[in-house]
Order: sequence, then C-alpha cells, then structure tokens
Amino acid sequence: MGDREIDQQLVERVQGGDKHAFDLLVIKYQRKLARLLSQFIRDSAEVEDVTQEAC
Repeated sequence: MGDREIDQQLVERVQGGDKHAFDLLVIKYQRKLARLLSQFIRDSAEVEDVTQEAC
C-alpha cells in the first residue's frame, strides 16, 4: 500500500472522529508545511503560528 492510499485511509478515519489518525497526519505533514510556509513568511514564529492554524 502506497503513501497516497494510507493518507486516504487516515483522512477517512479522521472524518469518522479518530483523533489518533489526525495526530498521525499532523506528524507526517507539519514539518513539510512549515518548510513551504517559510518560503513566504520570514518570521519563524509566524511560520509556526500559521502551521498550527492550518493543522
């Protein structure tokens, strides 16, 4: 099973109320999102805030 299928299953579990599945998605994507945001936002504290809000 590939990453895309695993992510799809996790999203479906989150939609069903599974908080652990949400935590797994956040752990997987939070750092990637922060790196992307840092290309647009120079203040590291702001990057952290926006990343948290997005999650």
